Amino acid sequence: MQVWGRCQGLCGDSSLITRLLQCAVFLYMAVLVYVVVVGTLLPVTSSIGTLLLVGILWGLYTACLSMVLFSYHKASYSDPGLVPLGSEDSYEAASGSGGGRNGRNDTMSSAFCGSCNISIPKRAYHCEKCARCVLRFDHHNILLNKCIGRRNHKALMCLLLWGIAFLASSTVFLLFGLTLVIRDQALLAPPLPTTTGGQSAAFSPTPPATFPSWEWSATSAILIFFSVGFCTCLVFFALYQVYLISRNRTMREQEMLAAGEGFENFSLGSVKENFISVMGRPRRSYEWLLWLWPVHQREFLDQCNRSLLA
Repeated sequence: MQVWGRCQGLCGDSSLITRLLQCAVFLYMAVLVYVVVVGTLLPVTSSIGTLLLVGILWGLYTACLSMVLFSYHKASYSDPGLVPLGSEDSYEAASGSGGGRNGRNDTMSSAFCGSCNISIPKRAYHCEKCARCVLRFDHHNILLNKCIGRRNHKALMCLLLWGIAFLASSTVFLLFGLTLVIRDQALLAPPLPTTTGGQSAAFSPTPPATFPSWEWSATSAILIFFSVGFCTCLVFFALYQVYLISRNRTMREQEMLAAGEGFENFSLGSVKENFISVMGRPRRSYEWLLWLWPVHQREFLDQCNRSLLA
């Protein structure tokens, strides 16, 4: 039986603004992929070498897009770490770990939530939008319409990372397509008439590969503008999250610190341990790569073991 009840899917009630924002983001991504593929990548497949290069670039681009969608799914549709209702001692089960996992007893009960009528651990907070208490509450994400807590914070970081990679690669491809369009227009422009011995010599260049017209150029320019803007916003937000994680601090705790309210330092003594508390502790050297996967190491390895034993 799931312990997060009404928040099994999207946390809280999806507002019209949130739905419109989500639709706008996915529509923008669809237009971006279409313009990149049809307007930039396909026209350059005139030889085996360029076809191979475009295939590699397209594979990397598709991988970034797939990881964006997968990270979005994990961040938006997974349990953020909701404190179970009806039991004061069951929130450790929801956290997936005991009190000593992060080196501090930050799951010890320290407050009582009157809305949920339960005792809540340290660093938990009651979200008014979701009407539930969330372990290690970071913030309520409007775009995801989901609380960010202990169990989906890593998925949010992966979403930011892969989103930056996707937008950056899209911008590079679009800029490459614009340069090709400019080159085409220059080669196909009417030459200036020249005279040699009283006769005009017309220059007829060999038509290059067919690239999109100026409409595609205008569309690409608009997409580049928005991609750079969105990517810049993601970079700043990702850097802010990296700063907070390096100090084992949430956005809510940072707001409390800025407001001069009572604040307890939960740092584990080193930046590495603070990141491990959110991204997971690798058991082997290659498992550091799992920080790029929006599933915690223990959950991912357990799924792999179950699939092998099935």
